[in-house]
Amino acid sequence: KGASKAVKLVGNLYDACQVVISILLEFLTTEEPQEKENEMETSTAIEEYAKRLPALDDLHFKFGLDVESSWMLARPLIRSVVQKKESQEAPDPTLVVTQTYSFRKKYESMLPDDAWAHLSPSLFESFYTNS
Repeated sequence: KGASKAVKLVGNLYDACQVVISILLEFLTTEEPQEKENEMETSTAIEEYAKRLPALDDLHFKFGLDVESSWMLARPLIRSVVQKKESQEAPDPTLVVTQTYSFRKKYESMLPDDAWAHLSPSLFESFYTNS
């Protein structure tokens, strides 16, 4: 009985952490222009976020985040690129998500080789970018 309470507690804490991370992520990536220090130029929060966020594979391998969390942190950048492409604007170079062979090779190592027998890189990418 004590073990089931502990599992429930851990589950509740995990859910609470996910909610807090989602709120923080929304706050960090709101599209309101911000003035830069000593410059007349403005930048959006998403551009500032893109400059500071490590690469997707670094989030997973170097910082030890799970696949889901790594993609959750990268998802606002992917959405921004997609929105800019749809509106025919040129995306900021710091926001460009490379969908090249070398980029796909990096995230293919995030899952065991057995998983790739049932998944294609395109399906994996679509799942995590649209979740």
